[in-house]
Amino acid sequence: MIKIKISKELSDYIESLQFEVNRTKEIVAFMLSNPGYDVHTDTFTQWEKDNQEAYAKLCLAKNKLEHDVIPKLLPKGTGAVKTWSLDFYTHEVMVEVADAQEN
Repeated sequence: MIKIKISKELSDYIESLQFEVNRTKEIVAFMLSNPGYDVHTDTFTQWEKDNQEAYAKLCLAKNKLEHDVIPKLLPKGTGAVKTWSLDFYTHEVMVEVADAQEN
């Protein structure tokens, strides 16, 4: 595992998107858990749309981190990124890379 530091701004942005996805997902799930709730209301439609938009933004931000940011911060000659996890408190990414021979 390799530990790299990313900008506080990017870390905070991804964290805020993760919070937004979780928040909207919980609200939609709560609405759906109420028996007889009419999912054809404007309110439900808006919350579902908000969740989809937040999820899309989160996916784009994570993709940018994985494919644009992390590779530039890894030492030269490092294998391809296999997995990674971001610690929002420290703004550090733990990266597992493939052996150079695996690439």
